[in-house]
Amino acid sequence: MNVELENTLKTIRNLLQADLLLILTPATDGSDFAPVAALGVDSAVLGDCHVAIDGATLQQLVLDQSPKFIDVAQTGASCSPLSRVENVASLASVPLVLHEQVLGILQVATLGDCRLDEHVHERLGFAAELATLALERSALQREIVAEQRATTSIRERMNFLSITSAVLSSSLDYETTLGQVAGMLVPMLADVCAVVLMDEDGSVNQVTTDGIDPQITRLVRDMQTRYSLRPDSPSAVRRVLDGGKTEYHPYVDENYIEVVAANEENTELLKHLGMRSMVIVPLNVRGKTIGALSVAFVRANRRYTPEEVDLIEELAQRAAIAVENARLFNDSQRALAEREEALRSREETLESERAARARAESAQLREAFLAEASNVLSMSLDYSSTLKNLTRLVVPRIADWFTIDLLDDAGALSTVALAHAVPECESLLRQLTESFSPALLSELPPRHVLRYRKPALISTLADGFWGDSAVTPEHLTLFEEIQTTSLMVIPLFSRDRTLGVMVFGKVRGSVTFDHDDFGLAVDLGYRIALAVDNSQLYHSSQEVLRLQEEFISTASHELKTPLTTVKGYLQIINRQLHREDQSPARIGRFIREMEQQVRRLEELVSDLLDVSRIQQGRVELRLEQFDITELAANVLSRFEFSQERTINHDLVLEASEPVNGIWDRGRIDQVLTNLISNAVKYSPAGGDVLLRIRQVADFVQITVHDSGVGMTREERRSLFQPFVRGENVRHEISGTGLGLYITRRIVQNHRGSISVKSEPGRGSTFTIRLPMVTHAND
Repeated sequence: MNVELENTLKTIRNLLQADLLLILTPATDGSDFAPVAALGVDSAVLGDCHVAIDGATLQQLVLDQSPKFIDVAQTGASCSPLSRVENVASLASVPLVLHEQVLGILQVATLGDCRLDEHVHERLGFAAELATLALERSALQREIVAEQRATTSIRERMNFLSITSAVLSSSLDYETTLGQVAGMLVPMLADVCAVVLMDEDGSVNQVTTDGIDPQITRLVRDMQTRYSLRPDSPSAVRRVLDGGKTEYHPYVDENYIEVVAANEENTELLKHLGMRSMVIVPLNVRGKTIGALSVAFVRANRRYTPEEVDLIEELAQRAAIAVENARLFNDSQRALAEREEALRSREETLESERAARARAESAQLREAFLAEASNVLSMSLDYSSTLKNLTRLVVPRIADWFTIDLLDDAGALSTVALAHAVPECESLLRQLTESFSPALLSELPPRHVLRYRKPALISTLADGFWGDSAVTPEHLTLFEEIQTTSLMVIPLFSRDRTLGVMVFGKVRGSVTFDHDDFGLAVDLGYRIALAVDNSQLYHSSQEVLRLQEEFISTASHELKTPLTTVKGYLQIINRQLHREDQSPARIGRFIREMEQQVRRLEELVSDLLDVSRIQQGRVELRLEQFDITELAANVLSRFEFSQERTINHDLVLEASEPVNGIWDRGRIDQVLTNLISNAVKYSPAGGDVLLRIRQVADFVQITVHDSGVGMTREERRSLFQPFVRGENVRHEISGTGLGLYITRRIVQNHRGSISVKSEPGRGSTFTIRLPMVTHAND
């Protein structure tokens, strides 16, 4: 009950001393009056009763606004619901008129002995005024509440549209924003919501589907894919997409489902979904439909109102604008990207053409330089002079300074050519190279350049680079004075043989080396290495020819000497045989001398055959187990009465115990014989010839020492080469220069090693290390 009317009835009850009070107001059509407020009346009495008043009676009530007393006995409930109450003594009815309009009827009644009479007529009129004012205030209050509700609804709608508009404009990823909007519609304005969009080719794609229940969401998504979005579908979504007009179905029943269903299966799915009310709104923009927004209630107590339809249409319009703006932006971005890509492609093409032209020019200059360098290198086989000429070509066209270091026979680097763009600095560079090797650079370990033959480019030298590389403070001072800022270190190698290293330098103020310079330096290194190798091969071949000629001369002499001796003894023996006083003793001595010369010839021929077999790789080992100490003693015993040994030679064997191993007895005998023979021959003044045998771990170590003429460093470098003999003894001591060459190859075939220590005038010491067991496959 309205509080205003309740308070008014209480006031009227006190005023009239009445027991029952009732206010009736007209229904919508104005012909029936129904209770809106009561006091003292049981609700069961009122029920759904109403009082019918025709138009003429209403007109009369407007004209005659005085109270009417009703005879309860003669009238029924059709005049007043209060007549149903038992023990009603009196009943009065007063019209409530305002501005010639009947607002309602006030009915009052008393119970028991208390009755209403004519004396309360004036108070009834006053009570009617109070009730009329209360009804008016109640009507005004209802209007205010309705207005407030309408205002609140409008505000909520505006707020909702504002929020969704903010969401739609928050990102150009319209699929994500439409999904967020669908999530906002559920469950506030829908139990299930779906958005579909049309592409330029007319195909329809589901953008988002949301619902209060995941099963409902999956069902709607499946039905749209299978039925609703097909071009020939009779669904409301398809009609909206084709026609561009809203479809509003406040009540969805089975008849509607039968119309829109594609087949029986679709019908069953729609019934299972259980939609009660539905709205499908097109997404229209710029006179075309780009999609549709579908919302539906599955709850039985919810129906869409026209106001909600307006709200959904407004939201759809804003969503359509957002989608279109996003598509236009994406199209513009795509067009811009395509334009930028075209411009970038054009610029890249131009840049590629410029780079190709620059590379071609650089390659042309590089080829011209390399051709000129090759011409310089081919002018002479004396690489020392050609390399000096080449340095003047490299500096300053490629580098500010340039050095070439080559490996000698001992494996040490030495500078053979250098140049500096500034003549005053060339002496500094020469002074530096005399005491410093480029292989010692801290950032370029020797194994990188010399062992792995890996060229190196250091475009910019780091701080402290020379401090880590300098060997002495003087070196550091020289490095700093040259002011190098960029380096290239290029190894020289040919035929799997490292020949040396080149170093290119740039000084402060010059452009640092780049990869093109690096490639040019590597190419130049190949050409220099080839020229140096060819020159060395030429000189080596000349040296081999010289040694071969010398060997032929020596071998001829060595062969001719015993032959001459044999020939002489044969003549003497022949004369002795024809003499009457023959001397058998003298003939026997001559025969023994001939046998010694023949053995000498056999040894010489055997050495020649061994050299031939070694060079052809046909040396075979006949392995057996024996005591090498015993073999050494036998070899020494043979030299007790040899022609080379003099009375000043002492042959000494140091071997504390037997040393048994598996070797080739004959070849080891040959090795010991060659070494002891050399020790005796090359110590013409006599002295000790020491042969030491001892076992060290899994090796046997054989040492042969003499106190003879010794050798220089240069002679030691080529000692084990064929046909090579020392310069200082070549014309004084006989020999072919094959013994040590054969010795080394025999030791190597046993997987052993041989080394020598010697100084001029202090004798020589040869050391051989052989494994205790030599395998057949070695």
